[in-house]
Amino acid sequence: MSTENKNIDYIELISSYLSGELSNNEIIVLENWVRENSENKDLFLVYKNSWISSTIGKNNNLNLNDELAELKLKINFSLPAKKQKNIFVKHTLRIAAVLAIVLAGFVAFNYYLNKQYFIEYSSANNIIEQQTPDGSIIDLNRNTTIIYNKNSKKIREVKLKGSAFFKVKPNKNKPFIIETQNIKITVLGTSFFVDSRENTNYIEVVVKTGKVSVKNNDGEVILLPGEKGIFSKKQNKLYKTTNNNVNFISWKTKIIDFDNTNLTDVVNTINIVYNKNVKIDSKINTANYKLTAKFNNKSFKSVIEIIKETFDLKTIEIDTEIIISE
Repeated sequence: MSTENKNIDYIELISSYLSGELSNNEIIVLENWVRENSENKDLFLVYKNSWISSTIGKNNNLNLNDELAELKLKINFSLPAKKQKNIFVKHTLRIAAVLAIVLAGFVAFNYYLNKQYFIEYSSANNIIEQQTPDGSIIDLNRNTTIIYNKNSKKIREVKLKGSAFFKVKPNKNKPFIIETQNIKITVLGTSFFVDSRENTNYIEVVVKTGKVSVKNNDGEVILLPGEKGIFSKKQNKLYKTTNNNVNFISWKTKIIDFDNTNLTDVVNTINIVYNKNVKIDSKINTANYKLTAKFNNKSFKSVIEIIKETFDLKTIEIDTEIIISE
């Protein structure tokens, strides 16, 4: 742009053009300025659209499409197709680059925060034991994730997905709080089991030692040793009962105790302990099969063989399923 052109007030030119007061020579000057770059063109369009909007407000009979067509005839501000395409590509790449930088920064910032303030423990297909920064011990059942907030000052905050056994280090001044799905579990120092698998209809909390508070939006139950808190997902209801399942942490201890136990309950326990998919043939009347036995760190194969011999049953393997039949 020449020194002479730098002194031209293009805003004044645009205003005069829109009001129809420009000479032919001035229109040529404005046209050349608009063609110089996309910023000039965008500025022109802003003023033009504002002028059109104000004109429509004064004259409801104005045909917007006709007016635009007339404006395009008076001044050809469109760039050549090839140049226009190149500018579009450049703008697109520029926007993409900015978005990529912003996204990368966001991801990096979140990663930094997570690394600084949160610890994640995941068990995948194994049972693992983890000690949290406060000295508590957590045994994670298979396919379980724990997120521990190590930055919290007043509480020890944990988010649970799956099932785990907690042995919480006592600290009266800093409660240990577990959030899982729709419930919150608060303890000071105790040991208990939480089963919060997403594919079940219930969340269960079983207390082994100490005292546990279980809350949802509608209420609270206080659990003592030997008691179980149950939250029904379908009914959105929380209640407590006596825990009659002595095998609630057999997945961790590998000690299984059956006392005149129905075959259905036997199979359910085995599936949880050994992460198997054992099913009972529908022809079997499970009420006729009750097992009394204790298994101490036995393999899955050994347990199944004992059940088969005790009741004179057989097993059939179909893909990942093991069917018990007569």
